[in-house]
Amino acid sequence: MTVNDKIWNSESAKKIVARLRKTYKTGKTHKYSWRIKQLKQLKKALQDNSKLISDAMAKDLGLSSTLTDFAEVRTKNTTITHCLFYM
Repeated sequence: MTVNDKIWNSESAKKIVARLRKTYKTGKTHKYSWRIKQLKQLKKALQDNSKLISDAMAKDLGLSSTLTDFAEVRTKNTTITHCLFYM
């Protein structure tokens, strides 16, 4: 089933679930511990580089550091915290 298909029913859902389960069984997906580690590293990278991110956004897009900090860095950190809490 592709994004352009207009038919969505239980049969198409069953096919998608079967495909996802097959992929999961191949080991292509990562373990829970790997995902947690990646999220924590991303959060640390955002915190450690927030000034660089703000400066780049100001230079490239003309955004203020306050807006960048709130709209980009803090919201991403909040999202990561949310993901870590609910995983």
